[in-house]
Amino acid sequence: MLAAQQQLSLAQARRAEANAAMDHFGGVLDRLAAARAELDRTERFAEDPQQTEEVKAWTRDLEIARAAEGRRREAQARLGEAQSRRQQVEDRAQSRENLKAELAAATRNSAEAEASLAQFEPLLAAALKAEDDRAGDLKVARAELEGAERVAAEAVTAERAISRTRHLAAAFARLDAAEHLSLEIGALNQNIARAPVTDPILESLLALQAKVSQTQTALEAGAPTLEVKLEPGGVGKARLNGKTAVDGRHLIVEPAVLEIAQTGTFTLVPASALAAQADHRRAVEDLTEALARIELPSLDAARAAAETRRGLVERLNTLEIRLETYCMADEALNLAAGLEVLRGALSGAERPPTPVGPSVDLQAETEKAEQAVLRARMAERAAAEARDTAGEALKRCELQGQALSATSRGLKSRLEQLYSTLDALNAAQSDDALDIELRDARQAEARCSAEFGDAQAAALAFNIEDLERKLANAETRRRNLEAERVRLAGEIGGLSEAARSEGERGPAAELDAAREAEDGAANHLALITQQADVLSLLKTVLAEASREATHQYLGPVTQRVTPYIDRLLPGATLEMSDAMAAGSVSRLGRLEPAEDLSRGTQEQLAVLTRIAFADLLLEKGRPVSLVLDDALVYSDDGRLETMTDILSEVAERMQVIILTCRKRAFMHLEANRVSLIEVDLSARR
Repeated sequence: MLAAQQQLSLAQARRAEANAAMDHFGGVLDRLAAARAELDRTERFAEDPQQTEEVKAWTRDLEIARAAEGRRREAQARLGEAQSRRQQVEDRAQSRENLKAELAAATRNSAEAEASLAQFEPLLAAALKAEDDRAGDLKVARAELEGAERVAAEAVTAERAISRTRHLAAAFARLDAAEHLSLEIGALNQNIARAPVTDPILESLLALQAKVSQTQTALEAGAPTLEVKLEPGGVGKARLNGKTAVDGRHLIVEPAVLEIAQTGTFTLVPASALAAQADHRRAVEDLTEALARIELPSLDAARAAAETRRGLVERLNTLEIRLETYCMADEALNLAAGLEVLRGALSGAERPPTPVGPSVDLQAETEKAEQAVLRARMAERAAAEARDTAGEALKRCELQGQALSATSRGLKSRLEQLYSTLDALNAAQSDDALDIELRDARQAEARCSAEFGDAQAAALAFNIEDLERKLANAETRRRNLEAERVRLAGEIGGLSEAARSEGERGPAAELDAAREAEDGAANHLALITQQADVLSLLKTVLAEASREATHQYLGPVTQRVTPYIDRLLPGATLEMSDAMAAGSVSRLGRLEPAEDLSRGTQEQLAVLTRIAFADLLLEKGRPVSLVLDDALVYSDDGRLETMTDILSEVAERMQVIILTCRKRAFMHLEANRVSLIEVDLSARR
């Protein structure tokens, strides 16, 4: 347009300089003929029908390709919805099957608990009867002891007339026997002190064992079951928790590892029994810790140690009774009871050579009475210990019965919950209705998959990028030809004006020619203005086409980066630039260019964009490795934690290599770490 305006100015100037152009009239005519010939060739090339048809065909193919791409996206969206619906129905069906399997296991466990409880009732009745019998035995033994003590007292009263010499001789005999018993009692006390398991300790261990059994039953009641069935050629190729897997059902009460040769490793985690696992683990740890404190390997060893200690205590009690008998108070010698009193009284006395006393019959009766008292006391002590032992056995039986009852009640409650849940599911939808819904969902998915395949094939039949490039090249050629035609038209107009101006001669003719040239320049300016408007419109159309193509190419990347952006900047959306990088961020209705964001946000968006491109390549079957060289140096603690969580998830599907000098920032990640150590080679020479 500026050139046309300048041409108008020149035409006005040429109007005043028409006489000076006469000398060049011949050359003007030659240039006019050449320009007309060139214009004719340009117009023939611009109006080539073959090129016109090609442009029309490309335009038509581009419209068809864009329509096919739209149908492909719609088919893909419908396929995604069908797959989601089918997955939801399958999840409901699988949940119902799992519920039925758990219900069957709970029914079996409840029946077993009831059977165990029924078998335990006779044991409890027998323990009650044994405790009553031992109490009766103790009552009889105490009555016999009272009679024996009464007879012994009468014998002692009859013997009070015996001389001090006889009593002294008897006291020396009792002291000898008491000294011997004292040594044996001291050895027994040392052995008892070294025995770690007392009856209260054993009772606490039995209570801990009952807690372990109760939590084990609760854990098994809610644990899933792994059914293993191996083909004849697969025996020995599968391992469960490091051992060769065998056919049958395996109760999974804690995380289990299933290894299949040439296939892989599967980890089974019973998520629904986490609380029961924690309770059972604590109960086992409490029992193990209690056994470790007394330095015994098992509960059976503790029972044996407790039984051994009871035998030592029983022997000690017997010896103490005998010692008390030998060290009883002696009224004849004015001695109180006790070994030390007896020792002190006889320490300065002379031992009589022979006992002096009444008749042998009276002495024999006294000794017989003393032996009877000794036997009665031993029997009373044994009966008391037997009664205590029976009482402890009864307590243990009652604790075990309480544990079995609690387990049975828990299993019944769980069974009622499972039946209630299954009834609710059946009331909402029967098994047949669920099967029909699942069949319909799978058929719908198959139809959508077939439609998507057809739409995908139709979209791949065209190359939108190639068609757009061809049309852009054709438009460039058209613009260049139009500009050339305008230039030649202007040149021909100028040359024609110059020829007429030089050929007609005379002031009036020259003035008319100049005016005609001025009109031609004005018309040319109007034509250029119209062409400029057309080119502006064409530029707008091409810009829109470019934006649409950019959206089409970067759409998959934007779609994959959106979940990461939402985790990093909730509520924000990312727009990609033509350079396939983060262009701007939209937050709260306001568009922020990427270069205006903080350095930390810019580096985080750059890393997320690279992850999105890597995911796109990975989905197309391309090998991908993501390498980051100190890419998060400006991130604060909160953003850094979010980014490392995302990188941990990405590392599960591709290789991620992080080069950094900040070890602590990534210390919480589970990864293989390689450290570079500077080595001074000169020191080795």
